[in-house]
Amino acid sequence: MLSDVDTARTYLQAFLPDSIKSQIDLNTLRITDNSFLTDELSGQFADLVLECKLMVHQEVDVWISFLYEHKSYPEKYSIIQVGQYVFAGYRKQVVSSKTPLKLIIPVLYYHGVEVWEPGKVSDLFTHIPEDFTKYLPEFDYLFQNINLLSESDILNLDHNLLIPGLLMQKYYKDLVQLKKVLYTIFFRLSLVENVGNYKRSYFVYLFDLFEVQKIEIM
Repeated sequence: MLSDVDTARTYLQAFLPDSIKSQIDLNTLRITDNSFLTDELSGQFADLVLECKLMVHQEVDVWISFLYEHKSYPEKYSIIQVGQYVFAGYRKQVVSSKTPLKLIIPVLYYHGVEVWEPGKVSDLFTHIPEDFTKYLPEFDYLFQNINLLSESDILNLDHNLLIPGLLMQKYYKDLVQLKKVLYTIFFRLSLVENVGNYKRSYFVYLFDLFEVQKIEIM
């Protein structure tokens, strides 16, 4: 879904914090072929790395990296894995002698049904004295829980590729609710030019989600 640059731009425009959005030039956004996944992390996540320029310093690029949980349920130590991912990205730049280093803004993308707030590294170390917490490798990240988006939040995006994808992810475990928005999903997809075969990918994704209820959906 977000591998389409126009869709990704609409998503970031809607959901990035204003403090970040106001300082990057989304008109320069592009999809890269970078990945900072190690062999270990590839079993936990998929990633998509986007690049755009800063508004004031057009010569400076930043990477916005989406991390998609394969399992779609809360993982206690995800924050450690996000840190591992970010430092793998910086290490990769160091090895390739890239200067200056490009900032990586990690976005943890979650659409599981369980309530989850990943928290900070320090949340895992409440058992140590406060004086020791300065040795913890704290960092920030963006967390996007699709389940917290209302239908109106999604429909207000007015993007024919983004709306169906987010609705399917929001209701991927709830066929009753999904059936109520199927008309919207199919209508929006009917308006999409089939560049990159996105329609086919969406239908395959839909039937994979509800393999048992395939006949009911049809």
